[in-house]
Amino acid sequence: MSNKRCMHLTSIDRISRFLGAAVKWVVAVLVLVGFYEVVARYLFGAPTVWGYEFMSMLGATIAALGWGYVESQNAHVRVDVFYDRCSPRAKLIIDIVGGCIFALPLFGVYLYTAFMWMIKAYRTNEVLMGSFWYPSAVPIRAVIFAGFVILFAQFLANGIRKIVTVTSPSPRKEIPHES
Repeated sequence: MSNKRCMHLTSIDRISRFLGAAVKWVVAVLVLVGFYEVVARYLFGAPTVWGYEFMSMLGATIAALGWGYVESQNAHVRVDVFYDRCSPRAKLIIDIVGGCIFALPLFGVYLYTAFMWMIKAYRTNEVLMGSFWYPSAVPIRAVIFAGFVILFAQFLANGIRKIVTVTSPSPRKEIPHES
């Protein structure tokens, strides 16, 4: 595999790792907002109008921006009934075939749906109605779409590495991720 192509794969890894590291700061903000809401509500009897909705948006942001990082670490949940007993090469083949049959069609649906959801929120000036704050739905819809884009890019990068490893004439380990 050429250095230029490898560079693209490692760029995707870097983006996933950066977002994974950024998410921990979003978690810190979520904890602080939750703490503030609890103190305001139970100590001062003055709950915020925005606290619950904002914490929901932060939780969705943590999940969406973490998807690519989890994929980069090969840490998504899968059923390992037979998989664990397979050779490394058989695991790669299972990953490639399973990814093409199951994951790629789902990514098409997820990306299309998230994109249309985001566009609709923008066009209709949709607001979230979980509280009396009524914030715009566009930012969180955009974050969810971006999360799917990063997840898909990382999935493709991992898939390319697996295909190159399986089709390589000399036995070697999988192309490493950027560390």
